[in-house]
Amino acid sequence: MKKVLIISFTHVATSPRVVRQADFFLSNGFKVYVAGFSGKDKVDSRWEFINLSGYLPPYTYKMSPYLSVSIADLAKMVSNKKSRRDLIDMFFDRATEIYKIFALSKRAAVFAYWRRKVYWDIFEVLKDLDIDFIACHDYHTVPVAFELAARKNISYTLDSHEYGVMAGKTESFFTNILWFLFRKNYIHFLQKEYFPKAALITTVSQGIADLLMDDYKLEKCPTVIRSVPVYSKQEINKVKADKFSILYHGIASPCRGIEQIIEALSICKSNATLTLRSSWKSGYLEEIRRLVCKFRVEHKIVFEPLVAFQDIVQEASKFDIGIIVVPKISPQQEYRLPNKFFEYIMAGMALCVTDCKEMEEILKKYNLGKVIKGSTPEEIAKTIDSFDINSINEYKENCLKAAQELCWENESQKLKVLLKGI
Repeated sequence: MKKVLIISFTHVATSPRVVRQADFFLSNGFKVYVAGFSGKDKVDSRWEFINLSGYLPPYTYKMSPYLSVSIADLAKMVSNKKSRRDLIDMFFDRATEIYKIFALSKRAAVFAYWRRKVYWDIFEVLKDLDIDFIACHDYHTVPVAFELAARKNISYTLDSHEYGVMAGKTESFFTNILWFLFRKNYIHFLQKEYFPKAALITTVSQGIADLLMDDYKLEKCPTVIRSVPVYSKQEINKVKADKFSILYHGIASPCRGIEQIIEALSICKSNATLTLRSSWKSGYLEEIRRLVCKFRVEHKIVFEPLVAFQDIVQEASKFDIGIIVVPKISPQQEYRLPNKFFEYIMAGMALCVTDCKEMEEILKKYNLGKVIKGSTPEEIAKTIDSFDINSINEYKENCLKAAQELCWENESQKLKVLLKGI
């Protein structure tokens, strides 16, 4: 039996691309090791799970940062001698972030990466695994995958979820300064060193594939494997009254368009309600609640926690419109194809999305909803008001038909063809 190691520095039980990739390998007769973080959801019992949570904990970053930890973590770590030792190690580990400022070449970026002790620790945990193949996710796992592959004389593949060099850019001037100093060049040169050495690269959209091809002069353009869910048949939930529900689910943070959607509801003429479903961080939730009060839309907004990973599509099907607003501040936003886009389709919801190239092309091909020409509150409100009962029901039917094509059962065939060549 062939054995594969999947490496992802995420909560792997709720990382859609990791889960689907692991399922693919299992269904094709592989023994699957998954190295990543644990979370609230249980990992698949069919995996050999290697918990890396203790190596890259979710530190709290503030303005000066790369040295700070949350108060709760700090209190725990000073409680005994061993924890105090860990705190000192962590301090020096985070202090090495300063090297990223000087990562102006491939060698400097690799040096900065391996200055962090946690990556050596992770390598030590994984180095003795008996494996035939490595599949890693995003740039920060690639150096570890490369060293493991070189040690064992095997291949590794990379799934790039984002256009990494632009993923940290926001609308905030000060955040962008930190992004530029500590991330942009560092990520670029790490990718320049390791991406061309991967046996194959996959990514989420053609736009990002083309950018990676141009940036790193790859021998072959990365293959697009879209982040589509496993097919699950949903019954159409038709709108019967002139009142409809809008859903936003996923990460709640600035640059996700939530602020603009809330303001848009204050000027909407239609009778629409919005449910915001996310794993809310207290500070940002308080900020959003203040915004809701400012625009006096308390009666139109519902806050909910995320549902279990396996229930995302079923719970989304209870709503009428799935909304995605993306301020187009970088190529990452322009070419993104988020999980929720395809989850909304699978759920049989009408779509209301920003005119980002990749999403707009799919929406128009299958006639799945309406495109917001921009991302201002006025443009969002105008688009929401353009929906009516007939159009919503038509889009819902079209989404359920498109879901039969835009599903993992079809998309995974690309991966099967690619792996035959390795």
